[in-house]
Amino acid sequence: MIFTPISEFINTPVLSLQTGTTLAHVDEAIVDPRSLSVMAFSLRGNRLSQKHGAYLLVRDIREVSSIGLIIDSNDELVEADDIIELQTVLNFSFELLGISVKTESDQQLGTVTSYAVDPSSLLVQQISVEPPFWQRFTEAQKIIRRSQIAAVTNDAITVHDAYAQSPQHRATTRIMPVPIVNNPFRQRNNQPNSDA
Repeated sequence: MIFTPISEFINTPVLSLQTGTTLAHVDEAIVDPRSLSVMAFSLRGNRLSQKHGAYLLVRDIREVSSIGLIIDSNDELVEADDIIELQTVLNFSFELLGISVKTESDQQLGTVTSYAVDPSSLLVQQISVEPPFWQRFTEAQKIIRRSQIAAVTNDAITVHDAYAQSPQHRATTRIMPVPIVNNPFRQRNNQPNSDA
């Protein structure tokens, strides 16, 4: 299955079937940590009539196409106060990008730098994890699948301990070779001639 990086949704136009016009552009994804899925998108644009921020719920998207997110009409755009469930998720203040990732035994794996979703359900299917600064020279970025995630909180994503011992995890580890440098001043044939 092919997953879509969330970055491909940012700045995507939101199009109305009713008028055939662009109503807004996607500003950011709102992720529900309970289901680890995109629940809505916050929007920006000059044509928005909402005074306190406009949102598009995923359930109101008729089609995700190459030209944008297609909805029936401007009526699908809501404010946070209009939908109790949306307000609940916003109150979590959950940010998937930049969140810490660790194993069940508290081994730090790094922080989330990006994620990919199933384009039909917008469930988060993979997260990309950048290792901590002190490990960046010996370890590569990791891709963690949804099935490897044990828990999600506002502070961290916890991955099953089995992931750290898995061949997939070990395969992402890279050892940087140390170049061998020949020092010409330490070679015997370059020693000054004492007979001169």
